[in-house]
Amino acid sequence: MNLAVPRMVGIRLDLTGDFHPQSTVVPTVSTAYFAHTLTTYLPENSIVILQVYSLTGDVILAGGTAGASLSIVRLSD
Repeated sequence: MNLAVPRMVGIRLDLTGDFHPQSTVVPTVSTAYFAHTLTTYLPENSIVILQVYSLTGDVILAGGTAGASLSIVRLSD
């Protein structure tokens, strides 16, 4: 995730209504860039939501690039 302005921002994944604790990036300092890798099991028909939350106001994603992206890779059947 790339922000236009550094902020105290946290990110986490909501997996079908539950926050996955290993997906949470807790804000400790203002920053404009986040990256996180997580390997977990997703049951069939899972709903995945990338949630961004701020402790210091609005979050503005950077322009001209992917402001935020989420990739899901299937590793096996």
